[in-house]
Formats: sequence, C-alpha cells, structure tokens
Amino acid sequence: MGLFGRKKEAKPAVMPVDPDEEKTRKMIEVASSIDEKIEMSDKKVAALEAKRKAYLEKAKVARKEKRNLEVQRLCINIKQCDENSKRQIAMGVKLTKLKNLCEQYLEQNDFIMSVTSATELMEKYGCDQAQAEKMMDKLQDLKDRNDEINETVMEGVEEDLADNEDVLNEIDEANAEDARKEAESALPSAPTTVHGGAVKKPTPAKQEKEEDLDGLLAELG
Repeated sequence: MGLFGRKKEAKPAVMPVDPDEEKTRKMIEVASSIDEKIEMSDKKVAALEAKRKAYLEKAKVARKEKRNLEVQRLCINIKQCDENSKRQIAMGVKLTKLKNLCEQYLEQNDFIMSVTSATELMEKYGCDQAQAEKMMDKLQDLKDRNDEINETVMEGVEEDLADNEDVLNEIDEANAEDARKEAESALPSAPTTVHGGAVKKPTPAKQEKEEDLDGLLAELG
C-alpha cells in the first residue's frame, strides 16, 4: 500500500533481451541502411560523371576559341571530378562487400538459431547421438564465424560513416572552389605584363600538374 492507503500500480515486467536476437535485429537495420547508402553512392557517381561531361564540353569550346586560361581551369575541374568519382566508386565497392557480409550473416544465423540441441538434431534428421554432437560442434564453429562477421560489419559501418563524411566535405570544398573560379572568370580580365629575365624552371609538383593538364588537353582533341 502507498501513502493514504492507495495501492501502488504494478510496473510492467521488463523482458530480457536475447543477445542473438538483438544482433539479428541490428544486422537487418544495418543491411537496410547500406542499401540506401549504395543507392546514394551510385547517384553521386552519376552526378560527378555528368559534371565532368559538362566541364569537358565547355573546355572543348574554350579550346577552339583559344581561351587557354579557361581551358586549364576547366581541365583542373575535370581532374577533380575524376578524383572524387574514384573515391566514391571505391566507397560503393566497400559498401557492397559489407552488404554481402550482412546477407551471409543473416542466412547462416537463420540456420544456427533453428537448431538448439543435439536431441533436436536427432529427432529432426534421424541421426545418432555421435553425428548430432559432431553437427553441434560445427554449428558452434559457424556461430563463432558469424560473430566475427558481425564485428567486421559493425566496424566497417563506423569506418564508412567517417570516410563518407571526409569525401562529402572534399566534394563540398571542390564545388565551392569551382563556384569561386567561375565567378572570377566572369570578371573583366586585367592586362598582363610580360617581364624579362631568366625563365624559371617548373618545380616537380608543377611539372606533374602540367603533364596531367596536357593529358586532359589531349582528350579535348
């Protein structure tokens, strides 16, 4: 009895959560979220390819009109699209591998949870006790491997979230830089002064960048 003779309300009993069932529930959620991420990754790759194509068409026109500075700027943008696309494709491959592990876990887990004892195996498959115990040992090995798969998937999902954030930040920065360059290119160009003197040799990093640009220029035809 509580205060003033009122009867306390009984709290509903909390049912214990089965760890294996909780793992299965979590794995199903992860598999579903990975499906969404794979679809999003494919869309990003398609968007980057469309963006690259648009830059390439602009570069071809600028090339014909001998607007060399704009051609070089567009070539840099094309290269950035290629790098972002490669990273996004690699992320999609990783996500697909994680999805396959999820499916393997769930498929094997259904079989593992369908059998609880050697006696059940004997009744279900008509085998003797020695065979049933041997099968139970194999099931335990399978469960151990499944637990390892579970850990791999969960760790992979955490890494994917961090990697995905890095890629998205880089793409956002690249898009902001593209917008800034396009705004600058719309301004009237200032006259350039040619200074005399010795010609400086390009640094290795600059030379490599120029070689990359040459490759893209060759693609323009």
